[in-house]
Amino acid sequence: MSLYVKLKNKNQTVFLWASPKDSFLEARQKLASIIQSDVENIKLVSADKERLLKDDATFEAEKLGADATLYWLNRLPDGIKFEDIDSITESKGVQCEDNVED
Repeated sequence: MSLYVKLKNKNQTVFLWASPKDSFLEARQKLASIIQSDVENIKLVSADKERLLKDDATFEAEKLGADATLYWLNRLPDGIKFEDIDSITESKGVQCEDNVED
């Protein structure tokens, strides 16, 4: 079974085909290729906008099904911090505390 995943950032939306067994690192790699960015400059955020998704976790482990919507954060020009989730979405979410370089 394949998943059709929607990844959103500000006024950009990217659609990915993924397997439930795919890791979020694999999703970040696909996204990086599409938006022509380095994988290290992207973080994925859960649909509820409350937590960063770990690279080794899978869509299946997070219980994400077809038509899942996730958000991505880009690294800011300072090279250290990432965008705040509230700056890329219309509604308020919980601020990501992991806002430093891994």
